[in-house]
Amino acid sequence: GHLDASPEDDFTLIDRFSFQCLTCHSKLEGVLNIAYTNGGIMQHGGGGGSHPIGKVYKEAATYGGYKSFETVNPLIELPDGKIGCTSCHEGYSQYHGKLVIEMVGSQLCMECHDL
Repeated sequence: GHLDASPEDDFTLIDRFSFQCLTCHSKLEGVLNIAYTNGGIMQHGGGGGSHPIGKVYKEAATYGGYKSFETVNPLIELPDGKIGCTSCHEGYSQYHGKLVIEMVGSQLCMECHDL
């Protein structure tokens, strides 16, 4: 893969890996479907849904409907404790961008969401 764990100057909204992903992939206009909500939350849309990027998982879990941080599948990375690109997509393989868990019957979603 081609992600680098070295620190960057400022990560206030997203984790350092998502920043690196967006640095290259945001140039592919329309591919990532990235937008900000009215509340300033970065969202990634695709496959008929929209998912936040940059939210701290443990904080989001306090609202209910999520599995505990400790029980999340280790394939789902939460860099800096945040939901980011590498939470759902591979960043460390020749197939970077591939889902970390196949989306069969919302299986990937249900690794974090407890609905």
